[in-house]
Amino acid sequence: MDAKELGQFVVPTDVSPERLPGVLVQACLDLMDQRQRSLTTDGVLLTWIVLQYAINFDQPVVPGMTLNLSGLPYRRDHHVSLRTVYVTDQQQQRVVTIRSVWGLLNQASRTLTRLDDAALGLPEGLPIRRVDRLHFPRITTAIGITRPVGLRPDDIDHNQHLHNTRYFDLAMGMLPPEQFQLYWCEQIDIRFRREIVAGDHPRIMTGRADGTVVVQRFCVDDNNVAELVTCWRRRDGNT
Repeated sequence: MDAKELGQFVVPTDVSPERLPGVLVQACLDLMDQRQRSLTTDGVLLTWIVLQYAINFDQPVVPGMTLNLSGLPYRRDHHVSLRTVYVTDQQQQRVVTIRSVWGLLNQASRTLTRLDDAALGLPEGLPIRRVDRLHFPRITTAIGITRPVGLRPDDIDHNQHLHNTRYFDLAMGMLPPEQFQLYWCEQIDIRFRREIVAGDHPRIMTGRADGTVVVQRFCVDDNNVAELVTCWRRRDGNT
């Protein structure tokens, strides 16, 4: 199945290493079909919310790079969709693959909702396929450091939730500078269990097996609301 061209994105020259994943994901979101953001049916607002991300870096992304983004048509099973975005450089070499699983949330009942293609405004005859959750790494690393997170007003989106790209920024911001100096991130997996909303006071718990695997949990009132696992490769090529 051919990917559809979404557009180009130039990595800001002033972006810091810890903000790079969130900047890339935001670029993908900005280029996605607006029809997939929200809709209203029978007077009820329905919003697509992300349930999981799996991001694989084939090579380091550096400030100033011009990237081409393309996406595969959504694979859906009526209330969950799998979206894939491919990121290539100017030589058409794969740089990043971003896969995400989305659910259609009924804002009144706070439950995932099933709708047919006509209600979603999608073309007739679009094949419906079962969408399985993406593989999520098994978490075996002990948690070490716990730090509170202060939320700013611009961290909150129009649904009064913490914007999903801010999870990357906040988690990466908890890592020491030498993590980015000695390693580059080659894989990010994040699973959302529930939303962090305006007024919450989240904490991030961070642990690692070594420099190459970092596990982070977002907690609110001692409840685990999101988990993020990153895998890293040494810049000098040593294992």
